[in-house]
Amino acid sequence: MSQLTDRELLRKHAEGDEHAFEDLYRRHQDKLRAVATRIAGQDADDAFHNAMIKAWQTAGTFRGDCRVTTWLHRIVVNASVDITRRRPQCAELPERASSEESHRQLMRRMDIRKYWLQLPPDQRVAMLLVDELGYPVDEAARIVDIPEGTMKSRCARARTRMADKLGHLIGTQSR
Repeated sequence: MSQLTDRELLRKHAEGDEHAFEDLYRRHQDKLRAVATRIAGQDADDAFHNAMIKAWQTAGTFRGDCRVTTWLHRIVVNASVDITRRRPQCAELPERASSEESHRQLMRRMDIRKYWLQLPPDQRVAMLLVDELGYPVDEAARIVDIPEGTMKSRCARARTRMADKLGHLIGTQSR
C-alpha cells in the first residue's frame, strides 16, 4: 500500500493515476463499509458501492476544507441514508444464536436492532458516528455537514428514544 497521504492519493487520482484511488479505497474500506452496514443494513453493499463510485467520480471536486476521511464518510453516510429512504426497511434477523447464547440474549439483540431501525435516519447516523464509531461531535458534524449543535441534539434525541424503548432491558420503565 502507498505511503502517500490521503490528500496526495486523492490528488493523484484526480490527475489520472490509475492506482491512487485503489490505495485510498484499501486504506479506508473497512471503516467505511462498517458505516454503510450500520446505517443501511441489508442494503449496505449497494450503498457502499454507490458511495465509492461517487467518490471516484468526484475526487476532483474535493475542496480540501476537511480531511479526506471526513469527505469519504460524508459520501458513505449520504449514500446509505439515500438508500434507506428509497427502500423500505424491515428488521433483519440476527445470525443464529450460538449454543452458549440464551434465548433471552437473542431477543435482546432483536429488540435493539428493531428500535435502531425505527430511529429517523438523521438520528441513527448521529448516534452511529458519535456513540458507536467514537467520532468527536465536531468531526461527526463535519462528516454530515451540519452544525455541531445539530449533531449534539440529534445524538441526544436518539439516545432518549433508544432509552425509552429499551428501558425494559435494564429493568426501568419506558415513559
